Amino acid sequence: MVDTNEFTPPPIKLGTNVDNSTIEPSHNQKELEKMGNSLWLTDMFVNHPFLVIVVGFGGIMIFCLLCFLLGSWVPAPITNRDLLDYADIRTKMFDMRQAIEGDL
Repeated sequence: MVDTNEFTPPPIKLGTNVDNSTIEPSHNQKELEKMGNSLWLTDMFVNHPFLVIVVGFGGIMIFCLLCFLLGSWVPAPITNRDLLDYADIRTKMFDMRQAIEGDL
């Protein structure tokens, strides 16, 4: 079996020169290093996948319970207004007339 470690070059430290003298990393290098950090949600999916799924499902169930208790899942009754074509000029004129009369 081939040992791949002998072919792997040593890691280059950010902020060091070839002669190991320190240099200040540029703004782009700092941003790249910052973007390379792992996200907490990704770490949670990797380390505790079942927990993330259960918490997500629990959140969905809480919202479903709130919708059921508040009655927001019940659709509003269909009125004549639901069947209007809002691009039609007659509908626009009807809306203007209702606004002028103060019923809208």
